[in-house]
Amino acid sequence: MVTENKEAKNTRYSLGLALYAHMKSFRNRIAQYEDETDYVDTYGALLTRCIRVAMKLQELGIGEDDIVSACTHNHRNSCVPFIASTFIGAIPATFDPGLSDIDTVSLLRLMQPKVIFISQEMLKDFETYMEKARVKPAYTIVFGESRGQYMSFDEFLKPQIKENQFKVYETSNPKKTAVVMFSSGTTGLPKGICLNHYALLKQSGSFRDDCPEIINSDTADSVLLLYPTLYWISAVCTLIGAVLRGEAKVLCRSFNAKRFFEIVEKYKRCVASAGSTYLTPFL
Repeated sequence: MVTENKEAKNTRYSLGLALYAHMKSFRNRIAQYEDETDYVDTYGALLTRCIRVAMKLQELGIGEDDIVSACTHNHRNSCVPFIASTFIGAIPATFDPGLSDIDTVSLLRLMQPKVIFISQEMLKDFETYMEKARVKPAYTIVFGESRGQYMSFDEFLKPQIKENQFKVYETSNPKKTAVVMFSSGTTGLPKGICLNHYALLKQSGSFRDDCPEIINSDTADSVLLLYPTLYWISAVCTLIGAVLRGEAKVLCRSFNAKRFFEIVEKYKRCVASAGSTYLTPFL
């Protein structure tokens, strides 16, 4: 449980503003390693993409309190819609490619996203889900090439004339919803859980304070192995915490025990963000 203190009152800030400020401060540090391609991404390059996507969303009329969803595996741009949404006061609500058909349709009905970013692999499935849910986002964006009625994510990465003058969304209400997560659905269909700016920043900032012997944020010489997608609170806290600390993540599409040890050997100092189900191969 996170309680509000006096510092949170009468202050204009936001989750997006905190992410923006720290990404800018750590612009020369490595933000991400893409395991499948060995692509190396700096915070500066990641910030530029987030700003461009945020400005493109604004051009499309997306803004404060609008729901922006995504469904994709982990890759260099999977976190960009999430961060870009927080930059403009929109509310990210992310789906997982592994969700059941019933859960996905139910959550689409619940969230009614105005924009959804989808991987090419999930596009056909989501066309079916959206038809069943009777939900039609104003814009559907596909990561990679897109033909026909959908926009390509690449269009969102084109340089913007005034990107150096971009202003990040701020709020004077720290209890305003910043992100929507979902319950596990163990006792029924998953339900939306509204998380506010203050709680997310506090929780993510202290997400791994209980293991200082493993992590030294001053040196930022460790890396985080990220297996879950941003549908899961562990991944969201890992992402936000990494930005606040200027740490690097290794983006892993799926878990493989052999590959896990290869990654640990490659990067030496690693902290893995993974669910208990990933431990099965070790038992």
